[in-house]
Amino acid sequence: MTFNNFDPPEVAVTVAPINQTICRAFARGCGGKLVPCQKSGDRIATYGIKRGSAESIKRAREFWYIDHGYFGKGTPHKFDGYYRIVYNSIIHDVGGDFPSDRLKKFNLEFKDWRKNGDKIILIPPSIPMGKFLGVPTDKWIEETKQEIKKYSDRKIEVCQKQKGKMSNLKELMKTAWVLVTDHSNAQVDALTQGVPVIATSPMRRIGSVAEIENPVMDRSFLKNLAYRQWTIQEIKSGQAWSELNDFPQ
Repeated sequence: MTFNNFDPPEVAVTVAPINQTICRAFARGCGGKLVPCQKSGDRIATYGIKRGSAESIKRAREFWYIDHGYFGKGTPHKFDGYYRIVYNSIIHDVGGDFPSDRLKKFNLEFKDWRKNGDKIILIPPSIPMGKFLGVPTDKWIEETKQEIKKYSDRKIEVCQKQKGKMSNLKELMKTAWVLVTDHSNAQVDALTQGVPVIATSPMRRIGSVAEIENPVMDRSFLKNLAYRQWTIQEIKSGQAWSELNDFPQ
């Protein structure tokens, strides 16, 4: 196995079984050493932000963040889906120029762009993620609402995770004009459904609230995201690490 650019990082594990399974796979694939998250150093990889992994990331000067993928997420705890691995961030930006072959594997049905809609869906960061990013959930909701009202009088519907799910999002999407979020992966679902997206996070900024009545209609970057996620088998085999070395972002 050849590592092109990066030396293997420490892989910070927590007590959570899902973190342990994915971190062991990553450590095997990259040749990194497993360490308890409380003892991790300044170059680490880890899964998620709970049970100490957030603190590991914040201590590090360089990190690889692992979480659910953008497409083909699979069933929780069955490890049959895809996982994104992001260098020094928690989501990938819109950059890159990858082919579309990996995206086509998911057989997604892209609907025509929405021509009308009576509501704006607002998806804030979850409370734990908001705390981690320094973007308090309630503050983001209130400030984003006020900004939207400067440019649109459409109804605003806030959709937040409850026990890890947004149960009413699918229904709201049917009559949505646009989806506004900080960084939620729901933007991928919206774009697939033909609903334009505005993303406010500097990690992946898409459009602006000022353009809410004439939103950007672009989903070409989805093919790049499909190249930035891997199955647990691809992580364990070293394929993910090799490709991360070739294309770290």
